[in-house]
Amino acid sequence: MGDDWHMYTFCPFCGQKLPQGPTSFVFCPFCGKGLTEPSATPASLNAISSLAEKKVAQAEPEPVKALAEPSVNATATATATATATASSKVEVCNLILKDCSSPDLLKRRLTGVLLRSPLAIQMAVDRLPSMLLYKSRTTELPSVMVVLRETKSALTVVDAAKEEDEIDLSEVLVAAGRRQEWVSSLPEILWQGEGRLEYIENVLVEGQETLLIIGASNLFLIDATAWKAKTLGFLEKVLLQTEGRLRLDEWQIDFSSEEVAAKVYARIKRDSISAKKAWIFQDQCTLCASVSQFDFHTIMAKAEPCLACGGICTRTVLFQKQN
Repeated sequence: MGDDWHMYTFCPFCGQKLPQGPTSFVFCPFCGKGLTEPSATPASLNAISSLAEKKVAQAEPEPVKALAEPSVNATATATATATATASSKVEVCNLILKDCSSPDLLKRRLTGVLLRSPLAIQMAVDRLPSMLLYKSRTTELPSVMVVLRETKSALTVVDAAKEEDEIDLSEVLVAAGRRQEWVSSLPEILWQGEGRLEYIENVLVEGQETLLIIGASNLFLIDATAWKAKTLGFLEKVLLQTEGRLRLDEWQIDFSSEEVAAKVYARIKRDSISAKKAWIFQDQCTLCASVSQFDFHTIMAKAEPCLACGGICTRTVLFQKQN
């Protein structure tokens, strides 16, 4: 095929816009597909590019290999009744990787989970934010989520069957107030699945002025040179300390007053609890019909045998809309 793919603007598989410049990409940094594959012809890519610009690009789901089943205390699996009235079944999802604290460890762990080349995984981790799973079955999600949780990575999961609302960047910039220049250069995919954003200015992190942004799935710390993200559903410590200081796991944030710190603490405490329950993984026994439910913190890579009768369990993924 030669070097025709150098002129491509969009990935022929997931429709994401490819980074432009002197660097040559053999794999898409978003979905991991090989850009030199025979199906990635100039004609097919031009068609996909047109679709991508219209936000309706189509792609094949990426296969995922489950991790080895972890050792879990049996008491952590509680039998529960499905609450279908407040939940909706989700079969296809996108997973956006937004940050990671241990890139090298994450690359090694994902190599054992995703059926992609090490180079494709490296590009996805090095070029954050990126689409780690694209239109994949939700039953394949837990094995990846376990790795992201254990490596303290930040993510957003969205229902791929539903059309995402357009991100109004002008609204994002207006909400950013006097720090619009910090936000304007950030990738649009960073805000995907975050809903309406709340901004808190006059925040100090290690003595440096920072902008705190609270989204539906993640918290963001942004300054003039960099940004960090932390998934609400993975938070383990949310502590309100003295003199307007808030502790979020390893993050230590100083606010302009104790009153502001208390309000942000209450919001994050509430949202972190809700975020853990937003995605529910429900395992149901095919023999006795008993049900076990897991959330972001307790999910296992694959369904275990039923604790009641030892039967095989099938897994359903539910999304519970948060207020």
